[in-house]
Amino acid sequence: MTLRLPNTYNLFGLIMFFPIAWMAGIPFNNILIHLLVGSGVLLVSFGAFAAGFFGGGDSKFIAVIALWIGYDTLVEFFFLTGIFGGLLALVVLIGGRFIPVEWQPAFFKAMSKRKVVPYGAAMAIAALLVYQDTAIWINLMSLISKLLKKYSTARYVYALLTLFL
Repeated sequence: MTLRLPNTYNLFGLIMFFPIAWMAGIPFNNILIHLLVGSGVLLVSFGAFAAGFFGGGDSKFIAVIALWIGYDTLVEFFFLTGIFGGLLALVVLIGGRFIPVEWQPAFFKAMSKRKVVPYGAAMAIAALLVYQDTAIWINLMSLISKLLKKYSTARYVYALLTLFL
């Protein structure tokens, strides 16, 4: 079991931001602000990586998340990441002490052996919770709602069936 975040995930998140932001109707200046937020978080997180606070994959992952959520919900994201990261650390500490080694799942063994907590999991949970409040999500849901209203349910189902048949 590995506790690594592959670069392909982060690269995919970075690349997909631009067409989805465009589809959501995000203005170009707001896209630039998202880029600045992601770049700023990347710089700070690389400092945290250099200091040994978390891994390189986590540094890139948190920057991609910051790119997607922008500055509006960034503080809430950091707060929730800290909460979920702390809970995860407690689970690892308690699980490592009180659960017999032969009963521990593979990720517990990998974490206790290396004395690390996979903060990427805490970041992902926090991101999922705050993403619904972002302009990209709200605009995409509005666009989908308009498309569904424009096309009747029967035509929509027919269009989906023709795609798959």
